[in-house]
Amino acid sequence: DREYAEILEVGRALFGERLAFLASRAGTEEAAVLLYNALGFDRSDVAEIPVPEGGPFAWAVSENGRVPVQYTEAGTLLFYAQNVPAAGYRVFRLEKGEAASAAAGGMSFENGFYRAEFRQDGSLISLVEKESGLDLIPAGDAGNLLMTYEDRPGNWDNWDLDDYYRRKPSPADTNSGVTVSEWGPVRCTLRRSLRFSNSTVTQNIRLYPDLPRIDFETEADWQDNNLLLKVEFPVAVNATKASFEVQFGNVERETTCNHSWDSAKFETCGHKWADLSDNGAGLSLLNDCKYGYCAKNGRLELSLIKAGCYPNVDADRGAHRFTYSVYPHRGRWQESATVEQAYQLNVPLYGVPASGDGSLPSAFSMFRCSQENCFLEMAKQAEERDSAILRLYENHNMAVRNTVTAGRPLKAVYECDLMERRLREIPLNG
Repeated sequence: DREYAEILEVGRALFGERLAFLASRAGTEEAAVLLYNALGFDRSDVAEIPVPEGGPFAWAVSENGRVPVQYTEAGTLLFYAQNVPAAGYRVFRLEKGEAASAAAGGMSFENGFYRAEFRQDGSLISLVEKESGLDLIPAGDAGNLLMTYEDRPGNWDNWDLDDYYRRKPSPADTNSGVTVSEWGPVRCTLRRSLRFSNSTVTQNIRLYPDLPRIDFETEADWQDNNLLLKVEFPVAVNATKASFEVQFGNVERETTCNHSWDSAKFETCGHKWADLSDNGAGLSLLNDCKYGYCAKNGRLELSLIKAGCYPNVDADRGAHRFTYSVYPHRGRWQESATVEQAYQLNVPLYGVPASGDGSLPSAFSMFRCSQENCFLEMAKQAEERDSAILRLYENHNMAVRNTVTAGRPLKAVYECDLMERRLREIPLNG
């Protein structure tokens, strides 16, 4: 743990230094902020930044126009940042004025992508994907159901999950019900608190006028052993297979139990997303740190806290913070922005004050791919020469001709192996 903490500390310090260097040279306005996008594709996303001096502010302005800002109850500033370049930045100027407000909300929310309806207890009873017009929550059912199960596997208590765990399900002992804590032009928030035995779970349900997903930011004070916490979403699609992200790609697994090897997949692994779709519409379940999924009987589930007690009796006791999200979309995940939304959930925009000398442009991209299904996963300094290593992958399982555009002139480009040995030269144009 100490080594990981040191790596994070050093990495964050270096990243902060580099951002400060960019901010000291990009933009010339007094009330300006530089947003850095570490992902390898252009993105439009909600940015959350510390409140700069000189406010109050009402608008964030860039070459793409003016958007309203929103002050949060946590003392930060939100705005919808449009078209922040891939592996690059854009500078936004903040204009003074009275911050925009919105009418108080309730249990229904609608934007240009979906229409959602919640019960007073925080469960999701309707989620209409607007492009297809389909309600992805089956009639009479509900999603965002937090359930616990008695979990006592035969071996390897902190790792194994045996299929008989479902015999003892338990809903929350108490539920505070939903209160509206924010309702603004950039973000709306519903809050609830639940208690399971000796443990409490507090949840902020984040809804965005400009984003197609719903975030469930969750904090837990977990004080129980052998109690598995899961969240469940029924999905009204006809699908015999579900898709799960793995490193540099994805795999499909059966949702049926027609054979013993299908039944054995009652809990499967996935990274940032899992998806259940048919040709009409689908639902992607995204997460920022939880990787145990179940996709059976028309339901998508995510395991949140395991709470085993061997060999470490206190392995999962204490404070937990995590976010999972749902993203309704038309068609299958390949036709939607599932991968991009999952990346954006995991890698937020980074913001720093910008009052530079104007020697750098107000927007810049270091690397960009021409194909939407090709992703720049990583860029690093080469080990033995003055070069950069780029790692890219294609995740739709299709052959494409991809062009990588660099923000600075290149001398030469090579394909290399994992030892960074040159294999062949890649054609270079400028």
